[in-house]
Amino acid sequence: MTELIQSLITIVLFALILGALVVIHELGHFVTARLARVRVLEFGIGFPPRAKVLRAKGETLYTLNWLPIGGFVKLEGEDGNDADDPRSFAAQGLPTKLVILVAGVVMNVVLAFVIFAGIALGGDPTMGIRVQAVQPDSPGAEAGLVPGDVIASINGRVYNAFGNESIFLDLREHAGETVTLGIEHVDGSSSDVTVTLRDEAAVAEGRGAIGITQDIAITRRSVTYSPPEAIALGGQRTVEALGLIVGGLGQLVDSIVNRPTEPPPVSGPIGIAVQIGDIFWQLGPIITLYVAGILSANLAVVNILPFPPLDGGRMLVITLKRLVGERISLRAERLTYLVGFVFLFAFLIWISGFDIARLGGYIQVLDIYKGSFSQNCEFVERRDYGENDPLFEGKFDIFTDCDGVGNVLIVLSARPKENQTAYLLLVVANIMTDADYSALDQIFNTFNVVGNLP
Repeated sequence: MTELIQSLITIVLFALILGALVVIHELGHFVTARLARVRVLEFGIGFPPRAKVLRAKGETLYTLNWLPIGGFVKLEGEDGNDADDPRSFAAQGLPTKLVILVAGVVMNVVLAFVIFAGIALGGDPTMGIRVQAVQPDSPGAEAGLVPGDVIASINGRVYNAFGNESIFLDLREHAGETVTLGIEHVDGSSSDVTVTLRDEAAVAEGRGAIGITQDIAITRRSVTYSPPEAIALGGQRTVEALGLIVGGLGQLVDSIVNRPTEPPPVSGPIGIAVQIGDIFWQLGPIITLYVAGILSANLAVVNILPFPPLDGGRMLVITLKRLVGERISLRAERLTYLVGFVFLFAFLIWISGFDIARLGGYIQVLDIYKGSFSQNCEFVERRDYGENDPLFEGKFDIFTDCDGVGNVLIVLSARPKENQTAYLLLVVANIMTDADYSALDQIFNTFNVVGNLP
């Protein structure tokens, strides 16, 4: 029952986030159209069928619709008709049309900035390690750690949830050293404990530097900024998010052209909904809000693409019409939008198929792991990671014979490379020698692996 309730809340949360992002986008079109004195026939929250008319006074109809996944603005003459009406979209000059169309993209960029700057102004959350179990005679046991405790700092250093630091890697890098751990206890109190971590040889054997079963946690500490710093950081993170999305689009094109049958490096609506749910339940509302900022930047970049019927595609078509005149007929323009919509819809179906496959078949990597691998697997070796990865660098440990099932398990601890914005924390991947997913399920159950994000 708990899982069912969480799933329902996740669906509602996804609809609210996506709906808010799209409504803000449409609000940009609405405001600029009104400023340009273009008649707005309808401003709809959600997509038809219509559920309720919220306001019918004036020339604009405000409606609430049954599909709560966005919104729309209907302008007079946006389909090319009524060009003789001075208040229709079709009668406006090219600059006015372009401003109205690009306004939605601008609103999404502004929203991303407001989210990022607002979070920074309130203080960035920090990441810690939640103790789930403590191995006997381990450094963690000697330090008095108990399940539920959160390691919030190492030698006074906290780890910004949106920064390039990793408390997991830092703990490993202090192997063999005496460190001071900042501990947040379940009862709300905090304390500092001094502990000598296991040496590098023990860590290489897979025993763990501190000897605990662990999970990621958001601590009660935060990284604060002055208002000017928060505003500057909001701008920087907005630019980084836009760049990250542009880079992801390049990878998507490469994947479609060169590896069309393989899972693409992006997620569709189903995958995004799953990710939002996992992030919300595991990391809380602030991280979820940050992801909403990234999605807003994503929506801006996608909508500015010169592909009908997206805003960028419409801008391209009306610009071409201005350049070549009547050689592009109204019928050809509408046909272009229709074909573009069909391709866009087919793309969503295609990518959603991979989302479903990821959920059912564990095709790609997982986002977060929990467990002490040395207790159930045989350690093989440690390797460096990141030589060919543009975003991440780190190390990965290879284990085998996990509880006798014979599969190879790779545990990768990765941190973002310099000047990269990335949100990967820890990755677990399983190399299967056959299609027997029951073996993989057994490994997941053994180690309490959670989440199956693409």
